[in-house]
This record gives sequence, C-alpha cells and structure tokens, in this order.
Amino acid sequence: MLLISVIVPAYNAEKYIEKCLKSVIGQTYRNIEIIVVDDGSKDLTKRIIEQHVKKDPRIKTIFHEKNYGVSKSRNDALIMARGDCVTFIDADDSVSNQYIEELVNALKDAELSICGYIRCEDYNKKEILLGIQGGIDKDIFYYNVLCSNIIHAACWNKMFLLSIIKENNILFEENIYVGEDMLFWMRYASFCNKIYYVNKPLYCYYKNKNSVQQSAYNNKIMDAKIISCLEAVQRLDEYILCQENLDKYISYRKVRTSIWLIFQMIISGNWKKSVLREIKFICKKNKNNFLVLSGRLKLEVLTCYAISVSPDLVFIIAKLALKFNIIKIEKYLS
Repeated sequence: MLLISVIVPAYNAEKYIEKCLKSVIGQTYRNIEIIVVDDGSKDLTKRIIEQHVKKDPRIKTIFHEKNYGVSKSRNDALIMARGDCVTFIDADDSVSNQYIEELVNALKDAELSICGYIRCEDYNKKEILLGIQGGIDKDIFYYNVLCSNIIHAACWNKMFLLSIIKENNILFEENIYVGEDMLFWMRYASFCNKIYYVNKPLYCYYKNKNSVQQSAYNNKIMDAKIISCLEAVQRLDEYILCQENLDKYISYRKVRTSIWLIFQMIISGNWKKSVLREIKFICKKNKNNFLVLSGRLKLEVLTCYAISVSPDLVFIIAKLALKFNIIKIEKYLS
C-alpha cells in the first residue's frame, strides 16, 4: 500500500483547522502521514494542532517562529515528506472521507490525478465538475485550468507523485505570493504523460473572506502582491512549448488575470500607473488569442480591447460601474 503525504499549511487558522484535520484523519485510506505546518500563527492554531498530535501518531509538525508564507510552508513539508504520493489541503478547507482513496486509485495509470470540488461561499455551495471520468489529454487539462477554471489553478484537489517532484526539484516559488500554485503544477505537468480526472466533488473549497488568501489584498502589501501576480503569469511563457495550443491558453490567462487585477486595485484603492502600463502591454499583446477563446460579444473582450488602448480610463469607468452596481464584482473575483 502506497504511503501518502498530506501537507496542510496553516496560518491563523484556529476557526478552521479542527474541521480540516478531522476530515484528513477520517480518511478511508489509512496509510498516510499528515504534515501540518504552522507558519507563525498568532492565534490558537498551534495549540489545536498539538492536541491532534497527541491523538494521532500519523501527524507530523513543523512550527515556524514567524510568518514566511505558504510557499515556504509547503516546501519545508515536501522536504520532510516520505510518501510515494503527496496532496495539499488548505487549512480552511476540508475533504470527503474518500478523497485520498479515490485519487490514489486514479494514479494507477497516471502521474497526476484530480477531482472535482465544492465551492463554498457564505451559505452558497456549488459543485464544480469537469463531467469526464477517466484519463484526459493535456489539451483538455490546460484549457480547463487556464481558461474555464473548471479545474482550479490551485494545487489542492490534486495528487502528485513525490518521485517526480524530488527528481526534478519542483518546489514552490517563495518570492511569488500569488500564482505560486499555478507555476508549481505547470512545471509538474510538463513531466506527466497521463492525467486522470475523478468526476466527484471530493474537495470542499471554502472561499472565506477573512482567510490568508482572501485578505491578502490590503493596502499595506498590495504592491508586492500585484507585482508577484504579474510575474507569475509572465512566467507561464516558459511552458509554451510543452503543448500545442498552450500559447493561446496562456494568452487568455494573462488577459483574464489583468482584468482581475484592475478590480483588485479598485477594491484596495491602490492605483499604480506602472502596473496599469504593464497590464496595457499584456492586453495589447494577447488580445487576439483572448478574442478567439472568449467570443465576440462578451464584456471581457470589450474590456480587454479598452485596456489595450487606455487602462486608466477603464479603471475609472469600472470603479464607477461598481459603485453604482452596474456590474457585479463577484464575477471578477472568482
């Protein structure tokens, strides 16, 4: 029986870590090691973790004295991991009790397995499923990650072979704070021949407004986050030759991210001319591929063309549109 390493990074997760750990401990697949990394939490996260360590010897811990970020937490855990496979679970999420068993079984004929998930926000729940059970080719995989977002760009809800990660020194970029997941699995996928999709919602993704990820865009650290996000999407060019049509999918992702960043800047009140110039360059360079994949009548296409001409004007119009509820901001924050 394969040993599965489950990596759970946590920071100020006292409200969620209990539920998360219980869902992992209760897995039907028992041969697991659970590596929980407390990244310098200032609340009761560490105490809750220590209580579970006493109950379950499969739990291993790493305690950071200060907050280094989720990438270092995951990297430290990967160094410690001794499993054959590894999966990542965020501390404010939870999983079905068959999550590991289903993904492990799917890896018998693949190097990467993925499952559907439930998106939970406030009192609303929505199942996100690809509608395909079994092996999927890389074109379907890349399109649904980079364009449709049906396969989420995060590293959770996926099972990786630890041998591929360690043999190729695949780690999370610790200087990138937004999009580090995407760069991790993009590099990993370049070494995969087969990918298997489990068409079941086995992962529960909680979009908590107060979580580390969701609260990242505050005024104090907004600049670093925006620059990091732009760097991540630009770095996608390193993988263009890995797959036919990937250049088109990457172009789409770049433009969609640029539009997303404009709305993030509106929320934070952080209007940076240098960032708007970079966004203009991205949209101008990638608008043709974006048009092909988006269709001609969507608001995003009009926004893309407008940004490529005058991002400052788009910023002002979008800000007014949001203020008077002409457009719904949730559409651009998913």
